[in-house]
Amino acid sequence: MHATPPTAEACTGVDAELSLGELALPLFDSVSDAILICDATTMHVLFANPAAITLYGYSIAEFRAMPVTGLSLEPEKTINHIRTAERDGKTTREVRRHRHKNGDALLIEVSATTVVWNGQRLLLAAFRDVSERQRFEEALRKGEAQSRQYAQQLEQALMETVTSISMMVELRDPYTHGHESRVASLAAAIALDLGMGDNIAKGLRIAGVLHDIGKVGVPSEILNYPGRLSPIQILLVQEHPRKGYDVLRGVHFPWPVANAVLQHHERLDGSGYPDGLRGDAICMEARVLAVADVVEAMASHRPYRPALGIEKALAEIETHAGVLFDPAVVASCLRLFREKGYKLSLPGAD
Repeated sequence: MHATPPTAEACTGVDAELSLGELALPLFDSVSDAILICDATTMHVLFANPAAITLYGYSIAEFRAMPVTGLSLEPEKTINHIRTAERDGKTTREVRRHRHKNGDALLIEVSATTVVWNGQRLLLAAFRDVSERQRFEEALRKGEAQSRQYAQQLEQALMETVTSISMMVELRDPYTHGHESRVASLAAAIALDLGMGDNIAKGLRIAGVLHDIGKVGVPSEILNYPGRLSPIQILLVQEHPRKGYDVLRGVHFPWPVANAVLQHHERLDGSGYPDGLRGDAICMEARVLAVADVVEAMASHRPYRPALGIEKALAEIETHAGVLFDPAVVASCLRLFREKGYKLSLPGAD
């Protein structure tokens, strides 16, 4: 079976010896990409398939009257592309700005290679309109940028809201002003130092700001009492993690904020409160908060005692590493202060 020979019009201007039309038409007429076959020396078009006519709006005769570079708005780059294909002997691909016959700009993906056929060097080029794809990709990039900006705004609004809520505790317990934010910053720094990642650090920052929110349920005269608390008063204070959990458990954070708040006074040996949890029963976020909370509290002034200083605070967690506190968290906290120059922004500090 033989393919129907091409028309004389389709082969006009092509060396009969090449039988270019007979070679190309049956194959190229059926493809969706625009195909041009050109003289690699003169760049003049020898053959154009129907898709090329549709894409650019030129007739076969008009194609044959122009060099292939006449389609490009960047002819020098087109020539370089062709010469690269010729030099390397392989198909090259690039995206260039072309023009339609009516003057409209087109964004075209061009794949080109050169071959030698019966002693004549030919350029075979396929053209695909990617204008719509580029518009879609630009819209996608714009949408992604807007989504990132929106997410950042939401994150900022969330943090500002959380900070505002924590101020309720500080208003009732002015002696611990700034405690929540300092615990939050230290907890986030420990998380990053341990390689827990930015996302977990963000969650710990929020949990740190909110970790004492349950104190809104503790009478202010107990919070500000300058002396030793009675056993009943101590029990009331020790209920603040559970009260905080009750406040937060209905909020669907993408982090275990409520559990971290509930467990931040638990200790590895089970001596903590409110549930006396041991070891792995305490979530990692709560273990980080526990260390950050103790260090900040000991280094700061309290109604019942003056500030003990950062060195005593670090000595405390170091002494009880592996007993009360997670040893990896303790090691990270010590490293931050002793090797990396981390500092708490304490009132009156230089």
